Order: sequence, then C-alpha cells, then structure tokens
Amino acid sequence: MQNISLNVRDFYKKYFQIDEPYEFQERIWDLILQGKNPLLVRAPTGSGKTEAVLVT
Repeated sequence: MQNISLNVRDFYKKYFQIDEPYEFQERIWDLILQGKNPLLVRAPTGSGKTEAVLVT
C-alpha cells in the first residue's frame, strides 16, 4: 500500500467531499493502515462501505 499522509478526516473531505466519516469508516482506516486485511464490512445500504475500503 502507498504511504498515506492525510489523516482519515482530511482524506474523506478531499477525495469524497464528506465532512465527517462514520465511526466504522475511521476504524476500518486504522485497520487497513495496520495491515489487518482482508476485512469483512457489514453495514446497511448507503452507509459508506465502498468509501471505507477504497483507501486500499
């Protein structure tokens, strides 16, 4: 994975125009940066699952 210099909130704002990522998106961000994958993400339709995993 490439080196990500932005924090999770700045990344979501810059690339997705989302001011506040959901808490689960922040947790997934941390897990991905720790190299803990693959991940299973279970959340309702439209809750931001795709954005959460596009970081990789």
